Amino acid sequence: MTTVNVSISVQGLDKALKRIEEFKSGLQDKCQELAKRLGEIGVQVAQTHYKSAPYAGVNDVEVWLDESGDKGTVTIIAGGEAVLFIEFGTGILNPEDWNARSALKSGNVALHGQYGKGNANTPFGWIYKGDMPANPPAGTNPSYLKQGFIHTYGEEPHPAMYLARKEIIENVQNIAREVFNL
Repeated sequence: MTTVNVSISVQGLDKALKRIEEFKSGLQDKCQELAKRLGEIGVQVAQTHYKSAPYAGVNDVEVWLDESGDKGTVTIIAGGEAVLFIEFGTGILNPEDWNARSALKSGNVALHGQYGKGNANTPFGWIYKGDMPANPPAGTNPSYLKQGFIHTYGEEPHPAMYLARKEIIENVQNIAREVFNL
């Protein structure tokens, strides 16, 4: 008859539990590092796209990484008055699109320029009070009206946060391999 004896000591179990806890703690640290590195990539991409976006107003966008959430969670935040205008654009009007201009002139597109503060109700684009930006969109003209007013045909969307997300997704595998030594 063959027998197998297995003896388990409390000391052996304590050692195993200690190793599991060390591994678990190290794993949490690695996950935090992975999240932070991916977040830093996202911040860099978003900053680059926001700062280079043509914008008819003052581009005051700042992008930062918030690590104040649960361990392993980071958030990319973009703040500033221009964030939504740059990210999503504003009522673009193509001056070469005579059908659209004709429709606006005849009143078929009555709401053009009436959203927000209502400062741009014109068939010839958008008019706002401000200073000429450093990187205006094509067609932006500071001398369209009296001093202090800017004329623009609107803003194309420049989805900086979307592009940051895409870049993060493209880098997950490579960064995870580096962090976890795979």
